[in-house]
Amino acid sequence: MDGRTLLGIGSYGRFSEEETEEKSIALLEKWVFRGTKCGCIFGINENGVYVGGYAEGSDAELPIYTLVYPFTLEEWTEALDHADAEGIEEWDRANDQDLARLIDEKEEEIENMYKDFGEEG
Repeated sequence: MDGRTLLGIGSYGRFSEEETEEKSIALLEKWVFRGTKCGCIFGINENGVYVGGYAEGSDAELPIYTLVYPFTLEEWTEALDHADAEGIEEWDRANDQDLARLIDEKEEEIENMYKDFGEEG
């Protein structure tokens, strides 16, 4: 069994003859995005598939995991798990920095407010 059958996409991207390749790929993209905590990206080409983590609010370029046909369910799961974990980690890093910056700005704003009133904070 090759990776295409394993993923349920039959011959290169089709779930059934009624569905177009584009609809099948779009559905897989949606499943991967919604089925991961970070909203992983998914793509397919003639050689295989790829997944990568995503971190809203970050400019970091996260690794892309490429799986060449044929691949196993274990390989697919491992790649997706790694991509999701990296996306989550990067999101936490980027957003924790933003939170720390906001806290610092608020503390400075409060200190300035006290100074304006002639008091020490």
